[in-house]
Amino acid sequence: RVLFRSIADLTIAIESNIKPNIHIKNYHEMFYLTNFFSKKGKKIYPLKLIKQNKLDKKTLYTLIEKLTKSHYLIEKGNCYIVVELYKPAVKRFIAIEAKLCKWKEGFYQALRYQCFSHKSYLALSSDKIRNVDIDLLTAHKIGLISVFKNRIEFINNPPLQKPKDITAYYHLTESIMSL
Repeated sequence: RVLFRSIADLTIAIESNIKPNIHIKNYHEMFYLTNFFSKKGKKIYPLKLIKQNKLDKKTLYTLIEKLTKSHYLIEKGNCYIVVELYKPAVKRFIAIEAKLCKWKEGFYQALRYQCFSHKSYLALSSDKIRNVDIDLLTAHKIGLISVFKNRIEFINNPPLQKPKDITAYYHLTESIMSL
Protein backbone atom coordinates (compact mmCIF):
# COMPACT_ATOMS: atom_id res chain seq x y z
CA ARG A 1 0.00 0.00 0.00
CA VAL A 2 1.12 3.48 -0.81
CA LEU A 3 -0.31 6.60 0.80
CA PHE A 4 0.05 9.90 -0.96
CA ARG A 5 -1.50 13.31 -1.27
CA SER A 6 -3.12 14.05 -4.57
CA ILE A 7 -6.33 15.74 -5.59
CA ALA A 8 -8.04 14.08 -2.63
CA ASP A 9 -6.80 14.86 0.87
CA LEU A 10 -5.59 11.29 1.08
CA THR A 11 -5.38 8.61 -1.59
CA ILE A 12 -4.46 5.04 -0.80
CA ALA A 13 -3.01 3.00 -3.65
CA ILE A 14 -3.04 -0.77 -3.35
CA GLU A 15 -0.49 -2.19 -5.75
CA SER A 16 -1.21 -5.17 -7.95
CA ASN A 17 1.24 -7.97 -8.71
CA ILE A 18 1.47 -6.67 -12.27
CA LYS A 19 4.35 -4.45 -13.25
CA PRO A 20 3.77 -3.15 -16.78
CA ASN A 21 6.88 -3.03 -18.94
CA ILE A 22 5.76 0.27 -20.42
CA HIS A 23 5.15 3.71 -18.93
CA ILE A 24 2.67 6.05 -20.54
CA LYS A 25 2.80 9.47 -18.93
CA ASN A 26 1.08 11.37 -21.74
CA TYR A 27 -2.64 11.64 -20.99
CA HIS A 28 -3.63 11.59 -24.68
CA GLU A 29 -1.64 8.40 -25.26
CA MET A 30 -3.34 6.86 -22.22
CA PHE A 31 -6.73 7.92 -23.63
CA TYR A 32 -5.90 6.21 -26.92
CA LEU A 33 -4.66 3.11 -25.09
CA THR A 34 -7.78 2.73 -22.93
CA ASN A 35 -10.19 3.44 -25.77
CA PHE A 36 -8.66 1.77 -28.82
CA PHE A 37 -6.19 -0.90 -27.58
CA SER A 38 -8.28 -2.60 -24.89
CA LYS A 39 -9.25 -5.84 -26.61
CA LYS A 40 -6.88 -8.73 -27.18
CA GLY A 41 -6.75 -9.80 -30.81
CA LYS A 42 -8.08 -6.47 -32.05
CA LYS A 43 -6.67 -5.30 -35.38
CA ILE A 44 -5.57 -1.68 -35.43
CA TYR A 45 -5.46 0.18 -38.73
CA PRO A 46 -3.75 3.47 -37.74
CA LEU A 47 -4.80 5.64 -40.69
CA LYS A 48 -8.41 4.45 -40.45
CA LEU A 49 -8.40 5.02 -36.67
CA ILE A 50 -7.01 8.55 -37.11
CA LYS A 51 -9.59 9.44 -39.75
CA GLN A 52 -12.63 7.93 -37.96
CA ASN A 53 -11.81 9.38 -34.54
CA LYS A 54 -9.94 12.58 -35.48
CA LEU A 55 -6.87 11.44 -33.52
CA ASP A 56 -3.51 13.16 -33.45
CA LYS A 57 -1.28 11.21 -35.84
CA LYS A 58 1.98 11.84 -33.95
CA THR A 59 0.49 10.84 -30.59
CA LEU A 60 -1.01 7.64 -32.01
CA TYR A 61 2.19 6.57 -33.75
CA THR A 62 4.25 7.35 -30.62
CA LEU A 63 1.94 5.07 -28.63
CA ILE A 64 2.06 2.35 -31.30
CA GLU A 65 5.86 2.46 -31.23
CA LYS A 66 5.89 2.09 -27.43
CA LEU A 67 3.35 -0.75 -27.52
CA THR A 68 5.22 -2.58 -30.28
CA LYS A 69 8.60 -2.30 -28.50
CA SER A 70 6.99 -3.57 -25.28
CA HIS A 71 5.31 -6.52 -27.05
CA TYR A 72 1.73 -5.38 -26.54
CA LEU A 73 1.28 -5.10 -30.32
CA ILE A 74 2.66 -6.92 -33.31
CA GLU A 75 2.80 -5.49 -36.79
CA LYS A 76 1.14 -7.54 -39.49
CA GLY A 77 1.05 -5.99 -42.94
CA ASN A 78 -0.80 -2.70 -42.84
CA CYS A 79 -2.20 -3.23 -39.35
CA TYR A 80 -1.19 -3.95 -35.77
CA ILE A 81 -2.68 -6.66 -33.59
CA VAL A 82 -3.16 -6.33 -29.84
CA VAL A 83 -1.44 -9.40 -28.40
CA GLU A 84 -1.20 -8.32 -24.77
CA LEU A 85 -3.40 -5.99 -22.75
CA TYR A 86 -1.95 -3.20 -20.66
CA LYS A 87 -2.73 -3.75 -16.99
CA PRO A 88 -2.15 -1.02 -14.38
CA ALA A 89 0.32 -1.46 -11.53
CA VAL A 90 -2.26 -0.24 -9.00
CA LYS A 91 -5.09 -2.64 -8.24
CA ARG A 92 -7.21 -0.20 -6.27
CA PHE A 93 -7.42 3.46 -5.27
CA ILE A 94 -9.27 4.65 -2.17
CA ALA A 95 -9.86 8.40 -1.97
CA ILE A 96 -10.64 10.28 1.24
CA GLU A 97 -11.83 13.88 1.44
CA ALA A 98 -11.51 15.36 4.94
CA LYS A 99 -13.60 18.29 6.18
CA LEU A 100 -13.88 19.96 9.55
CA CYS A 101 -17.40 21.10 8.67
CA LYS A 102 -19.27 21.85 5.41
CA TRP A 103 -19.98 18.20 4.70
CA LYS A 104 -21.82 18.96 1.43
CA GLU A 105 -18.65 20.44 -0.10
CA GLY A 106 -16.80 17.28 0.93
CA PHE A 107 -19.59 15.13 -0.51
CA TYR A 108 -19.28 16.75 -3.94
CA GLN A 109 -15.50 16.37 -3.86
CA ALA A 110 -15.75 12.70 -2.85
CA LEU A 111 -18.26 12.20 -5.67
CA ARG A 112 -15.71 13.55 -8.18
CA TYR A 113 -13.03 11.19 -6.87
CA GLN A 114 -15.12 8.25 -8.07
CA CYS A 115 -13.71 9.06 -11.51
CA PHE A 116 -10.40 7.43 -10.56
CA SER A 117 -11.06 5.52 -7.34
CA HIS A 118 -12.66 2.22 -6.38
CA LYS A 119 -13.94 3.65 -3.07
CA SER A 120 -14.48 7.24 -2.05
CA TYR A 121 -14.98 8.52 1.50
CA LEU A 122 -15.89 11.71 3.28
CA ALA A 123 -14.10 12.06 6.62
CA LEU A 124 -15.69 14.50 9.03
CA SER A 125 -15.17 15.63 12.59
CA SER A 126 -17.24 13.41 14.89
CA ASP A 127 -19.20 16.36 16.28
CA LYS A 128 -20.44 17.25 12.77
CA ILE A 129 -21.61 13.77 11.73
CA ARG A 130 -25.15 14.35 12.99
CA ASN A 131 -25.67 16.95 10.22
CA VAL A 132 -24.77 14.57 7.38
CA ASP A 133 -27.43 13.07 5.13
CA ILE A 134 -26.18 9.48 5.28
CA ASP A 135 -28.90 8.32 2.87
CA LEU A 136 -27.51 10.72 0.25
CA LEU A 137 -23.99 9.36 0.72
CA THR A 138 -25.26 5.78 0.58
CA ALA A 139 -27.27 6.45 -2.59
CA HIS A 140 -24.13 7.79 -4.28
CA LYS A 141 -21.84 5.08 -2.85
CA ILE A 142 -19.76 7.50 -0.79
CA GLY A 143 -18.40 6.24 2.53
CA LEU A 144 -18.43 8.23 5.76
CA ILE A 145 -15.67 8.29 8.37
CA SER A 146 -16.17 9.91 11.76
CA VAL A 147 -12.94 11.41 13.10
CA PHE A 148 -12.46 11.59 16.85
CA LYS A 149 -9.45 12.96 18.73
CA ASN A 150 -7.71 9.56 19.04
CA ARG A 151 -9.56 7.28 16.64
CA ILE A 152 -11.76 7.00 13.57
CA GLU A 153 -15.02 5.16 13.04
CA PHE A 154 -16.45 3.98 9.73
CA ILE A 155 -20.10 5.04 9.70
CA ASN A 156 -20.78 4.03 6.11
CA ASN A 157 -18.57 1.71 4.05
CA PRO A 158 -19.25 1.95 0.31
CA PRO A 159 -19.06 -1.03 -2.04
CA LEU A 160 -16.09 -1.48 -4.34
CA GLN A 161 -16.84 -0.15 -7.80
CA LYS A 162 -15.00 0.43 -11.04
CA PRO A 163 -13.64 3.94 -11.53
CA LYS A 164 -16.00 5.97 -13.72
CA ASP A 165 -13.14 7.21 -15.93
CA ILE A 166 -10.74 4.37 -16.77
CA THR A 167 -8.31 6.76 -18.46
CA ALA A 168 -8.07 8.88 -15.30
CA TYR A 169 -7.49 5.74 -13.21
CA TYR A 170 -4.74 4.41 -15.50
CA HIS A 171 -3.14 7.85 -15.80
CA LEU A 172 -3.05 8.29 -12.01
CA THR A 173 -1.51 4.81 -11.74
CA GLU A 174 1.28 5.86 -14.09
CA SER A 175 1.75 9.13 -12.22
CA ILE A 176 2.30 7.52 -8.84
CA MET A 177 4.38 4.64 -10.14
CA SER A 178 6.90 7.16 -11.43
CA LEU A 179 7.28 8.81 -7.99
